[in-house]
Amino acid sequence: MNRKTYSSQDLLQLIWGTALLVMGLAFLFRIPFLMEQIKEIQYFSSVQMFLRIGFYFIAVILIGGGIKKIHRFLRIRKKQ
Repeated sequence: MNRKTYSSQDLLQLIWGTALLVMGLAFLFRIPFLMEQIKEIQYFSSVQMFLRIGFYFIAVILIGGGIKKIHRFLRIRKKQ
């Protein structure tokens, strides 16, 4: 059985990428509930759309970063 070894840095990057992806997806599904709570705060009523866009942007950045790290790990694995 030919077993490939990875450095601890590679495995750490895979774990970090998975965490980013999961948190991005969790945040993406949490945004509608969060916006309902923000609607109740009078101070944020005028900037609700900007907050919604910002939250979705953060979720997309987290998901993209996680996918990038996982893809990089898989590319390293394929080379070995």
